[in-house]
Amino acid sequence: MTILVRYGEIALKGPRVRASMENVLIRNLKAVLPATATFRKEPGRIFIENVDDLTPVTKTFGVVSASIVQKISNEYATIEQTVLASAKELKGTFAVRSRRMKSYPLTSQELDKQLGAAVVKNTNLTVNLSKPDTTIHIEVRDKNAYVFTNIAPGVGGLPAGTQGKVLMLFSGGFDSPVAAWRLAKRGCELTFLFYNPIGPALTEDVVAVYRELITKWHFPNTKLLMVDGQDITKHIEKTVPDRLKQVVFKRALYRIAEAVANQEHCVAIGTGESLGQVSTQTMTNLAVIEEAITLPVHRPLLAFDKTEIIHAAREIGTHDASEKVKEFCNITQQHATDKATLEEVRVVEPAFSFDTIQTMPLSATLPAQDYRPKSLTGMEIIPIAAAKYDLAPYLKKGKQYCIVCPIGVESKHVAARWRTLGFDVYACSQKEYEKLKAPSQ
Repeated sequence: MTILVRYGEIALKGPRVRASMENVLIRNLKAVLPATATFRKEPGRIFIENVDDLTPVTKTFGVVSASIVQKISNEYATIEQTVLASAKELKGTFAVRSRRMKSYPLTSQELDKQLGAAVVKNTNLTVNLSKPDTTIHIEVRDKNAYVFTNIAPGVGGLPAGTQGKVLMLFSGGFDSPVAAWRLAKRGCELTFLFYNPIGPALTEDVVAVYRELITKWHFPNTKLLMVDGQDITKHIEKTVPDRLKQVVFKRALYRIAEAVANQEHCVAIGTGESLGQVSTQTMTNLAVIEEAITLPVHRPLLAFDKTEIIHAAREIGTHDASEKVKEFCNITQQHATDKATLEEVRVVEPAFSFDTIQTMPLSATLPAQDYRPKSLTGMEIIPIAAAKYDLAPYLKKGKQYCIVCPIGVESKHVAARWRTLGFDVYACSQKEYEKLKAPSQ
């Protein structure tokens, strides 16, 4: 089977850049297609042979659209014969749309008229040029012609990897997957970094989102790294004034990202930040936070509101997985300032060294555990305030426990830790707890 691949912006580049981008696109396509696939470049097109499935092609950044085509001789008689064979399988109305090399003896309009007349004469189809049920496409090249009736839309943009390597801060919420997708669409090759402030339970949810993202779309040479941020987060919680904790935390996160970016040979950092969405994302605080590093920060969602981001998450297929992630991003108990100054931040900022920060690679196949109970029957309920103490000596093997916290993140973390000790522990949010409790009332 032959697939015709169309690209967009690449065609606007100069000869050297265009050839380089075409080669990157072919390299990315090779990574998702069978080893038997063969590639051929022609002006404005890439042709792939020995491939049966369009989906991996259309999910590769840089591909505007693709079609399964019949490859034939470019002699008119052969083209007409093939078009008639295709038309006899159709019903309703049709149109013919042709493209040809300038050296071909017939113009595109002449091809359309002659082929259309042949179809009308030999079938029961009627012509509708404005809104046909089926369009028969013909592309005539130097030696071959290609006939097809399908055009599958692709992602568009630039081939991932043509614009350099970016370290993507990844929390698994709605924002960061959408930002990652948009950066990849603009030609960035991404390495993902997950800063984990609370432990293994959160890791599973984040990996699930990452898995959804990279299986639905082709991110070449990607990987997910994790930094254990529990000690850093606790230190900031204990030592920094409440109103500045969020800004100091984000500056530390940026510094960690820059250290990892240097280790991974990335030239920039990507984030899912949106202007004004939370206190750390005001114009003033973003400037104070970004001052902590020298690498450029790319924020593709800066001018998006939350509704637009959630809509985009649905479109790229990460919404449902992200909805299960309760982002742990607020370490402030009181009001956080939205207008921090660099001077006051520097006074209270801990003197961490991030140059030797250690990362852990995470597998996209990491199995997720479900900590949510299906029923509260027979369970002892433990509020998160009590669970923060060392209750292990008081727990009994064989008994079931459920830890409840406001949004279900801290309780999940504690449950994961207690499960490693052999206890049968579950976790849920206050809302989930009320829902489970309701039927028994």
